Amino acid sequence: MAALTVLQLDTKFPRMAGDVGSALTYTPLAHEQGVDIRTITNASVTAVISDRPDQMDISGFSDAAAAVQTGMTVTSCGFLAYWQDHLSACSAVPIVTSSLCLLPSIMAIYKAEEIAIITFNEAVLKGAFFADMLNEYAPLFIGDNIIGLSPDMHLRQVIETDAIALDMPRAENELIAHIAPQMTGIKAVLFECTNLPPYKAAIKTHFNVEVYDILTAINTVQTGLIREEYL
Repeated sequence: MAALTVLQLDTKFPRMAGDVGSALTYTPLAHEQGVDIRTITNASVTAVISDRPDQMDISGFSDAAAAVQTGMTVTSCGFLAYWQDHLSACSAVPIVTSSLCLLPSIMAIYKAEEIAIITFNEAVLKGAFFADMLNEYAPLFIGDNIIGLSPDMHLRQVIETDAIALDMPRAENELIAHIAPQMTGIKAVLFECTNLPPYKAAIKTHFNVEVYDILTAINTVQTGLIREEYL
């Protein structure tokens, strides 16, 4: 029995406080009710972040989602948004695959040119399959405002190589420097990548923007699960 079940990729890299896969992200109340972080075997970063999501073996996530009978379910990779409808059909409880599902509500507040999506892999998110999905969520969204982590950034390398050490100050400084050139006129940032929320406070402060992420998405379904400092 759990208030929240996290379907997590099969990785070993550090899950820092604020990451959806870190127990430190959740409130005492959430832990009292139950936070179940389940690793989906063989769901590697390269297997899930693909420009052909239709060819991914989704069975591990489907089976795990079907087994959840209480609370809500969330995944640890925003690119599983492609499978939102499929996994919802498998599940007896609400399931949120990605913060990308928040785009319609964000676009009700901001103009398209005022929104930036920070993603792990820009090329994949701008690919045909995800471009079609984004168009359904946000038909007026400007694709130039999709900013991917560059391959040489520390955080991306840690995730891609499944490294066991992460230098958070370095990752934070690189993230701020990397997105800065494209932040003119931006009022709202959406983190596709679920490993970015630990840097939310820094991005909010540095750029004076609102930041939405997978934790925001969880909170829209069930309040009281996320520690206030990570919302």
